[in-house]
Amino acid sequence: MHRKLTLLSLAFVLALFPGCAATKKTMTNAGMTTPALTNELTKDLGVTASQAAGGVGALLQAAAEKLNSQDMQMITKAVPGASNYLETAQKALGGAKITDLGGVQGAFKKLGLTPEMVDQFKPKVLDYVGTYSPQARTMLASVI
Repeated sequence: MHRKLTLLSLAFVLALFPGCAATKKTMTNAGMTTPALTNELTKDLGVTASQAAGGVGALLQAAAEKLNSQDMQMITKAVPGASNYLETAQKALGGAKITDLGGVQGAFKKLGLTPEMVDQFKPKVLDYVGTYSPQARTMLASVI
C-alpha cells in the first residue's frame, strides 16, 4: 500500500515537470523572463501578467522613440527583461509606434487597461529600473 502511494506520488511529480517547462517557455515568450516587476504589478495593481508585461513594454517603447539608440541600449542592457518587455509590447500592439503620453494611454487601452493606469505603472517601472541602474532610471524618467 505504501509502495503504491509512493509510486503514484512520483508519477504525479514527474507529470508536472513538462508543465513547469511549458510555463517557463510561455513566460519567456511573453517577455517575463524577469518576473519580479510583472509579479509586483499584478499583485499591487490587480492586472494580469500579460497586461503588466505589455504596459511596461509600452512605457519602454515610448522611451525608445524619444531616446537615441545608444541611450536606449544602455537601458535595455542595464535592466534585466527590458528587451523582452519591449518585444511583448510590439507583439501586443502590432508594431505601432508610441511617441507620446496619448500613445502610451492608447496602448494601455488596447491591453484592457485604463489610460489612468499609466500613472500607476510609471513609478513602479522607474523604481525597478533604478534598482539596476540609477543612471538608466534618470534617463527613463526624463522621457516617460
